[in-house]
Amino acid sequence: MGRKRSKIKFDRKAITNQILGIFTHHPKKNFNYKQIAKSLFITKSNEKHLIVEILNDLTLEQYLDEISPGKFRLRPTGREVIGKIEITHGGYGLSLIHI
Repeated sequence: MGRKRSKIKFDRKAITNQILGIFTHHPKKNFNYKQIAKSLFITKSNEKHLIVEILNDLTLEQYLDEISPGKFRLRPTGREVIGKIEITHGGYGLSLIHI
């Protein structure tokens, strides 16, 4: 009798959260799908294909930026403030005036 193989069904939402976690812990680092797969201990090609799909979906949803083909980085979420600041002679800022 042959040994039964247990088939683990991967939860797309769980993998998506794990991928976002990797990018959140390293916000300025670029990753490709192979690096993500290695971090998640994923070795099968169909599972790696799922990672590629998730990375493309996250790019479309504007969570990630595709820096170059196949390289992804977390999209910055900080807001940019444009204005003027008055600096004292000692180098301290007095006020921020929004423009």
